[in-house]
Amino acid sequence: MNTMLGSELEIGDSVLDANHHRLGVLTVKNIGKSLITFVRPYIHTSNFSTSTGVICYTGVEEFSHSLNSTSDSYELITRSFIK
Repeated sequence: MNTMLGSELEIGDSVLDANHHRLGVLTVKNIGKSLITFVRPYIHTSNFSTSTGVICYTGVEEFSHSLNSTSDSYELITRSFIK
């Protein structure tokens, strides 16, 4: 995998946070003048012993990082060529 800075990414790229992979797989949603916005799906299940079923939460988390940060790097998984 190629390690890249946020300024080298393109919309649609799938990446891993190179700093310990703490965020899982991210998809680049938007690149602005100073921010890069990512989305990632999540699922969380809880099986409570006091209930008769499993509660399942799913969704998409969206967050932004500074585009010009030199401390945030990403490992490119796949590059999407969106026109």
